Amino acid sequence: MADTRFPIEGVTYLSPADSARYRAAGAWVESTAGEVLRSMARELPNKWALISQERRLSYAEFDAASERLGAALLGLGLAPGDRALFQMGTVIETAIALFACFKAGVVPVCSLPQYREIEMGELARR
Repeated sequence: MADTRFPIEGVTYLSPADSARYRAAGAWVESTAGEVLRSMARELPNKWALISQERRLSYAEFDAASERLGAALLGLGLAPGDRALFQMGTVIETAIALFACFKAGVVPVCSLPQYREIEMGELARR
């Protein structure tokens, strides 16, 4: 757990030895999801990263949108390590929100889109 920046109470983490083994095997990398997206945006800026029936976003557009939203989350007062509760839809905006959380260091707490006030309230209380 030495490399976990914001450990979550109740979560069991792998030992440093197991973590090292996964890294040595190439199953884990040192880059974060946000860093990988930034790299893809530099290497393949005009290639499609996200495609839906309504629209498409290139890697550069996806990276820029998630950077803007991540900065907005921090600007609204969220801090790295804070939790953000949102409903995971099957739309491009969900991917943008998820990567914005990753980049801002905010821990996404993802829920089903079918959840309503009672379920969302219970998740927020926990």
